[in-house]
Parts: sequence; structure tokens; C-alpha cells
Amino acid sequence: MDTNIKSTHDYPNINDIINSESYDNAFDFILHLGIYYHDIKNYDLAIKCYLFSNTYSAAFNLGLLYSEINDIPNAIKYYKLSIIRYNDTDSMFNLGIIYHKQNNMKKAKKYYDMATKLDPSLITKLKSYI
Repeated sequence: MDTNIKSTHDYPNINDIINSESYDNAFDFILHLGIYYHDIKNYDLAIKCYLFSNTYSAAFNLGLLYSEINDIPNAIKYYKLSIIRYNDTDSMFNLGIIYHKQNNMKKAKKYYDMATKLDPSLITKLKSYI
């Protein structure tokens, strides 16, 4: 996994997901199941869960997953969806990283600026990256 891309994953095993009582609804449960599958690199099941859950984190996590498997067009698509729907700063930052790696500094700067304007704490992360 590219350690520069900001991730939200932190599940040690599937029992933690199944036994948790913190789900608001079935879609939230399916999202967390998708995160579990993502962590164990079962990308097909993770994608299905993310698409079915259609939650705030699903678009971001799809962008993250597609970045990890180097499907950059889909990563960009889902990060942009996350930005449009939820104004997600992590998606902005990760798009900046993608464009930076493609040497498209104009677009990288655009997304870095958007992210750090809304979340100044990302400035420190940005300085460590570039």
C-alpha cells in the first residue's frame, strides 16, 4: 500500500466488524465489511460492498482502493465524487498526490490548496510529502 495516500483502515479481523454495535444502519455495516475486505486485499468484494453501501466513506475508500491497485482513472473518478458530494479534504489531498506523481503540478497544487485551506493540519503532511 502506498503509505503517502491517506487511509482510514484499521480493522484487525472480521469479528471486530460483526460484533460491533456501533452501526447506524445496514449500509454502515456493509461499508465496514468493505473496509475489512479491502484490508485483506479482496478487492472485488471490497468494491461490491463500497458500491452497495453508497455512504460518505464509500467514495473515498473506492478512490483509495483504486489508487492501491493502480487504476488511476477510477481513483480520480471516486475521489472527485467524494469531493463533489462531501467536500472531503482527504480526497482532495489524495488527488493532489496522484497529480503530483503524474508531474501535473498545476492540478496537484489545486487539490493540495483546496485540502489545506479547509484542513490546515494537512499542511504538515504535505511538507513531509513534497
